[in-house]
Amino acid sequence: MIALLRVSVWDVATWKLEFSFSFSSNTGAGGGISADGKFLAVTRGGGATQLFDVEQKKSITTFAAPEDRPGNLVFSPDGSLLVQGAPEGVRLWKMPAFPAAPN
Repeated sequence: MIALLRVSVWDVATWKLEFSFSFSSNTGAGGGISADGKFLAVTRGGGATQLFDVEQKKSITTFAAPEDRPGNLVFSPDGSLLVQGAPEGVRLWKMPAFPAAPN
């Protein structure tokens, strides 16, 4: 069964919706947010894990896994790795280096 899932990011100080996105999945979604709150990773099924820049409110990359059902996600404390459960054990995604935002 394919479901339409939605992820929404809210500013809890004002209860304003910051951004939201929808996607179809037959596996459900898992997610994780970096310790500094800058990045959100969401498993989308079909082997895709999508990475979002929370401050810029946009998708910045997609990590592809060889199987349809990637596992749960967590960022390393220093934010350099995205750790994901996988049928073969644990998968480590090295976070891309992103240029610093202009001041």
